[in-house]
Amino acid sequence: MGDTQRAKSETEARFRRTLGRRLAGERRRRRLTQADIHRRTGLSIEYISRTENGRENPTILTLRDWVRSGLRERVATLLRGIA
Repeated sequence: MGDTQRAKSETEARFRRTLGRRLAGERRRRRLTQADIHRRTGLSIEYISRTENGRENPTILTLRDWVRSGLRERVATLLRGIA
């Protein structure tokens, strides 16, 4: 892997980790569990966990559904400074 590809890969991993931390933090602030998000969105608990731990890269539509499930946060706010 070349330097450019490595840097891109590291940037993408940092993005996923930061987004995941924000999703998990907002969920906790709203006193929601991963099971609550699952029931409201249909996303599997495993997917929710992987996303919150930076191992998944959710689509914008998935983020929209996640936010509408009770986070009361705008997608743009979650992405501010990392996208």
